Amino acid sequence: VVLVEDNLMPGELASVRREGGRLRCASRGHVNVHGVVRPRWGSSTELPGGDVGGAAGFVQGVGLHDNFEVVAPLTTGGLGHWWRDNAVPGRPWHGPTQFAPGTFSAAALVQSDSGHLEVVALRGGELVHFWRDLMHVWHGPITIPSGGISGQPGFVEDHDGVIEGVSENRQ
Repeated sequence: VVLVEDNLMPGELASVRREGGRLRCASRGHVNVHGVVRPRWGSSTELPGGDVGGAAGFVQGVGLHDNFEVVAPLTTGGLGHWWRDNAVPGRPWHGPTQFAPGTFSAAALVQSDSGHLEVVALRGGELVHFWRDLMHVWHGPITIPSGGISGQPGFVEDHDGVIEGVSENRQ
């Protein structure tokens, strides 16, 4: 499960989780129960296509429509990219767009200050980096010097614009 705070709906959360080989998205809003406002998870939506074979990365983009962006390993190989169009009624999901050669087990995702989507993914026992430019073209892989990596990578951009990838377990 990957969780973000939805900046279009202040105080609400959104999650993407893998159920078997599929991804599902759900939101947690607030409901009034007998005069008491309580948080409650709503129904979930299945993301289209693509059998997922590993842990996903999830962000809410910053920009014109603050779309949701997801990258996850595909069982058929490579990584898949999905996005939810937050600018239209019904907020439909699109994808997956397959990119990246190889077999992956997990991915982490950020949107950099430059507006690029940036991915750190676990391939075998190594971390690799991909980025998508403003024309929606994916670049990479760029191998991050590492070895014996396992677990779910994490990925943050520091306030000075430096991007750092971290893995949960290093042997």
